Amino acid sequence: MKRRIIETPIMFDVREAIADEAWCMRNNTGFDAQRKVHYGLGLGGADLIAITRGRFVGIEVKAPNGRVKPDQHLWAQAVRHQGAFATVVRSALEADLALERARACRCPNCDAEIEPLWSHDR
Repeated sequence: MKRRIIETPIMFDVREAIADEAWCMRNNTGFDAQRKVHYGLGLGGADLIAITRGRFVGIEVKAPNGRVKPDQHLWAQAVRHQGAFATVVRSALEADLALERARACRCPNCDAEIEPLWSHDR
């Protein structure tokens, strides 16, 4: 019988690895039947939500053989469409590399590291 690797220990490793570089919190999603209310950032929302140098980052944590579900893919597309950063990671090292990419400027007005969008408004 194959042993299934669960994502929770990986998520704790990721949070610890990026703690010095980004504000980060767990994004629990679901439905409270008693109160009849949905919580979290919506169906498919990333496991971890981070902000690094003013940029929103959604981090979906997967086990080595884990697959991204269709609703998770749609959520990531919506985030990217708004100029934020969304990624899937399978280790703390991948999370560190993803944060480096997230901090790279996407602003057409400069080659500097990411700055809040309002600093580039004209």
